[in-house]
Amino acid sequence: MITDERGRLVPLHLNYVQREIMAELGFDPDDPSPQIGDKEIRLLYLKARRQGVSTFLSGLVFLDTYNNENRRSMVLAQDIDATKTIFEIARRYYDKLPQHMKIPIARSNTKEMYWPTIDSRFYIETANKPNVGSGATLHNLIEDERAKYMLSLVDIASLDASLDEACRLGNIFRPFTARSEERRVGKECRSR
Repeated sequence: MITDERGRLVPLHLNYVQREIMAELGFDPDDPSPQIGDKEIRLLYLKARRQGVSTFLSGLVFLDTYNNENRRSMVLAQDIDATKTIFEIARRYYDKLPQHMKIPIARSNTKEMYWPTIDSRFYIETANKPNVGSGATLHNLIEDERAKYMLSLVDIASLDASLDEACRLGNIFRPFTARSEERRVGKECRSR
C-alpha cells in the first residue's frame, strides 16, 4: 500500500515508468512478488519527479529483504527528511501486509526493521553520517538522490569505495533527478 497524491492509502499499481524499470531489470511487470535474488544489478536511473521511482525501488528491495533469509538492505538518503519519508514508505509495506503473511519483527525504529527468524534487516541512513555503510555486507543498496548529498568530493569517493565493497555481490540502485545531478556537476567544476 502507498499513499496517493490525495493522501489516500491505495494498493501500488505500477505506472508506466515503474513497469519500464521492471522490464529493464528482467522482471515480469505483472509478477506480484518479483524476486531480485542474486542478479548483481547496477542501476543508475535518471528520473523525473513524482514518478514513484524511489517508492517502487524501496518496495522491490523490501520484498527481497523480507522474502529471503540473511539479507541486509540499506537505503541511503540525502537528508533527515528524505530518510524519514523513505523509511515510512518501507514501513508501510510491512504494516499493510495481511496478518497471516507477517513475520514477527523484533526491532523497528525510525531507521531499521529487523526480522530475527529470517535474520534479515532493512535499514536507512543519511548520507552525511560519518563512515556510513563501512564494515557492512549489503545485498541491496539504494542511493537515493546522491547528487544532493552534502559531502565533499573526497567524502563521496570514500563513500563510493566503502559502499561498492559492502555491496560487491549485491544490487546497487542509484536513482537521481536531472536537476540534482546538474547541481553536483556544478559543485565538482567549482571545486577543481
